[in-house]
Amino acid sequence: MTASRARLFAALTLAALVLNGACKSSDSGPAPETPPNNETQRPPPEEIPPTETYEPSAKDAIARSVDERLQTYHSPHGLVYAAFYREAGAKNLLKWEGVADSALWSGTYLAAQAFRFRVTQDARDLDGLRRTLEAVRKLSSINGDGLLARHFFPVNDPTVDAYLFDNADFGNVIRKNFEGTEYYYLTRTSRDQYAGIFFGLSVTYSLINDAGVRSTVRDIVTRLTE
Repeated sequence: MTASRARLFAALTLAALVLNGACKSSDSGPAPETPPNNETQRPPPEEIPPTETYEPSAKDAIARSVDERLQTYHSPHGLVYAAFYREAGAKNLLKWEGVADSALWSGTYLAAQAFRFRVTQDARDLDGLRRTLEAVRKLSSINGDGLLARHFFPVNDPTVDAYLFDNADFGNVIRKNFEGTEYYYLTRTSRDQYAGIFFGLSVTYSLINDAGVRSTVRDIVTRLTE
């Protein structure tokens, strides 16, 4: 028997002994009650009581302005990119940048929108969340094999040259018709992109008590996990 097999046999034997002991313990009488703690007392997401009434302040107007600017200039098609312009006032787009990390930042932004809507209960924030969630759904589906894509971009978008400019070094951008639209997209997706996406999905499912949103989240998580 090799050393590795011997270690495996020993581990399995130990596990069997532990399980056998656990079974005998359970036969001797009822298990002691588990002391209450915060985890066992916490209600499931749909039963979390609503937050206190939100009263907008001057800072809320600033935050909303920043969010609207992000969606208008830095979030084409629901994904989050960095945008660079040749002129002040967001005119004459030079290039998109950080495109290869857009899954990470889009997932983070999805979580931010979930937190925001949970506080404000403003329909605009829920609409923004759904827009980003739809983009995440496409990232999880466009490759067709359950693997997450880094980003996607419509081939016929007026700013597609700026998109291709940022992806010139990759050389592996894929072109595909997906759900009736021709897209460019990129795979070779790293762990940090998955971390951002799963973070956004988990926060969204926990905070947003909406059947459609939760169904979409479940579908995405199942697809990526399998």
